[in-house]
Amino acid sequence: MPVGEKGFTVPWAMWVDQETRYWLRADFTTIPEKSGTSSMLIERLEEGFRVRPERPHDYYAFSKPASSGPARHCELLPVVELIAPDTAAHLSSADNT
Repeated sequence: MPVGEKGFTVPWAMWVDQETRYWLRADFTTIPEKSGTSSMLIERLEEGFRVRPERPHDYYAFSKPASSGPARHCELLPVVELIAPDTAAHLSSADNT
């Protein structure tokens, strides 16, 4: 995804590691318009991704992304800005490191 481009993906494309850093899994696709479960807005920035889930979602830290098979070893892309859906308050991933 080129810098500046926006798209939508599913909420479970985001993962939190045990150091409370947020990541997007590269094995999930994005679409240009919100549709069905692809409701989480992502935007590519130079340093990573800005993410805005459509509604609050509980993310818990895990040692590995949840999945089975080869997807468990997918590339992880850094989330550098998480925008809370209910307040639009910006939560920097720097606060999560």
